[in-house]
Amino acid sequence: MFIRLTKTLGILTLAAAAAACSAAGSDSSEEVEGAFDPISLPQHEIDQVVQLVNSPATTAAVLDFDIGLDSRAAENIIAHRAGSDGVYPSGDDDRFTSLEELDSVPFVGASALRKLRDWAVAHPPAQPELVDGVQFSAEQAVAVVWGINHASVSELDLEVGLTSTAAKNLVAGAPYETVTEIGAVEGVGPAALGVLRNRATAWAVEMGQGSAPAQAGTYDGIAFDENTADKALSIANTATYAQLTGEGGMYSGGATTIVEGRPFSSLAALSETYGIGPASMRALHDYAASGKFAAPKSHE
Repeated sequence: MFIRLTKTLGILTLAAAAAACSAAGSDSSEEVEGAFDPISLPQHEIDQVVQLVNSPATTAAVLDFDIGLDSRAAENIIAHRAGSDGVYPSGDDDRFTSLEELDSVPFVGASALRKLRDWAVAHPPAQPELVDGVQFSAEQAVAVVWGINHASVSELDLEVGLTSTAAKNLVAGAPYETVTEIGAVEGVGPAALGVLRNRATAWAVEMGQGSAPAQAGTYDGIAFDENTADKALSIANTATYAQLTGEGGMYSGGATTIVEGRPFSSLAALSETYGIGPASMRALHDYAASGKFAAPKSHE
């Protein structure tokens, strides 16, 4: 089966034709269904489809059960997007940049593209938001809204680093649909919004996997159990430079690399960052195990 994609005057035409299948050939109904029914998409709908499949809110379950794709197409889209580590977002992501790239995914055919288009049009993707001077990309906005809607007061207070007042008010006012609504909550200002934006990557990973991936493992020769690993990742994403070099005992170079490179989706991503080695990972491990760390408050 092949799909021909041509652009004329800004319109993308998808003309699909099914090749004859031998007895040993593909049994994919997704590839054959509607194969002779070409569709045309204006550029703004193409953009919506690409944004839909790149959104952290678009999981394999959404593609399969909500949008109605063949389960193999759904799984292959997610696998392509996540890259070799299977985590999205992370450092090796292969995000979709065009409809042609999406069409090249196994078991994604004309029928799948029509379903994605219909869903994207009926459920317009999130847009970037500028709230109290803090800029959120569309994907950051999606992740932050999801995170706040699923967070507990203790998580927002102790792990994320909001003031207890902001944490309580946010949980009490949930659910939210936009970051703008979150920014209007009493106790939430520019500093708190910046803290929430820093948390967006971790929440995006949780969105895609249902829970944060296991972090336990050995990084740069330093072994982390699950509890210490989770705390270490939280420290890497929220601790100040002063905390890292002070009570954390980290060399200035490693602390600077962490502060400038975050947020990190995993300890593996952190350990693979240029400038991070055994000394930094050892300091991070010991800081996490010490129980001394407290997330800096936003002081709104």
